[in-house]
Formats: sequence, C-alpha cells, structure tokens
Amino acid sequence: MSELEDVYWQRVAKYCKRLRVVPFVKMVAVCNSLAMGDFDEDSDIDLFVVARRGRLFVVRFLITMIMHLSGVRRHGEKVKGRFCLSFFVDERAANLEKIAIQDDIYLARWVVSLWPVIEEERYGDVFVRENEWVYQGLVKGRRGLNRRRLLKVGGIGAKVRSGLEWILGGRLGNWVEKRMRGWQIRRFEKKFVPTAENKDGVIVNELMLKFHEKDRRREYRDGA
Repeated sequence: MSELEDVYWQRVAKYCKRLRVVPFVKMVAVCNSLAMGDFDEDSDIDLFVVARRGRLFVVRFLITMIMHLSGVRRHGEKVKGRFCLSFFVDERAANLEKIAIQDDIYLARWVVSLWPVIEEERYGDVFVRENEWVYQGLVKGRRGLNRRRLLKVGGIGAKVRSGLEWILGGRLGNWVEKRMRGWQIRRFEKKFVPTAENKDGVIVNELMLKFHEKDRRREYRDGA
C-alpha cells in the first residue's frame, strides 16, 4: 500500500466511524477511485450507501449532516480528500442491473470493487446475491466483497443508533421520511438538470439518489 493510499484509508476510518450512529443503514461502502486503486492526491473519497426499506431520505440527510459538520463533505471547489456523497439506494433498489447500460462492464467492475466499512448483519452477501448479473460474462472471480476494513458498530454508537431507530421506526419515522423525501427531491430536481451527458448518471426517485453528472460508462465500455 502506498503512503497516499494509507492516508486516505485513515481518513475513511476516522470519519466513517461517526456514521455508526446513523439509523437504518444497511451498508456504507467506499467506491470508485479509492476502492479501485485508481486515485491521486487530488481525488475525493466516494461512498455508496444502502438504506433500510423506506428510510432512504432520513439516512441521506443524517449522513450528509454529519460529514458536513465534520468539515469533510465534498461540495463546490472543496474536493481533495473529502467525502463525495453521490450514491444512495433503498435496499429495494439494491439490484443495480436496472440502471445498467448494455454490456455495462464499468458498473459490473464497480460492484465487485466495493469496500464495505459499515455493514448490518453481513448485508454485503445479500448485495452480492442481488447483483449476480455481474458474474454472467462481465467479470470473473470470487463472489463476495472485501471486508478487511469493517468498522465495528458497538458501544455507545450502537445504543444511539438503536434509540434513533426506535424513535423513527414507526409513524413518526414515516412522517419524517415523507417530509425529507419531498424536500430533497424538489431540491435535487432544481439543482441537477438532465443533459445528454448525465442522462445515465443522474437518477432521482423514491428508491435511488445517484448524482454522477459525468457518466463515462459508454466511453469506458467502447474503449475497453
């Protein structure tokens, strides 16, 4: 491991620990450049988050707030070494074949390169089963995600998480989720204007929030 890679993973360990208190998280995984080993000193740190059924917008709000208050969320010109929160899914949308383009070799490799850092009850195994399509001619190798960097969810963090899940698990949680969903979707629809360049990369709906404004999957496929 290079010195730079070690520094970046230390940042992951330091700041993702703070996300252990967030309720309704099935998985938080490092993705894109750091997970694939294709990054440099100007790169950000991308996270992929799977939320429990019906709590996508609560999870996104809390994770964004924690990273922003920690001063490490990517926004504007602040990119280097910061956390990019651009891909959240409800567990019902965990099968990413639904958003794949034809012969989507990049997305397939992206799926198998994920590095979970927070995981509920080995959810990564469920995620892999949901995405068996990637092994049907697109990628080869063992089925399973790398878990060497998992952060334990225990102690006071687990108690806070459990308490929040109890508070937000019923009607109150449904009400909060509904308000969060309406507010966030209206905001995203104003901010992310669909273009030919990002038509595959920007998805805003009740089950998925994906903000990849420069989707290069077709270029990657055609040049592979």
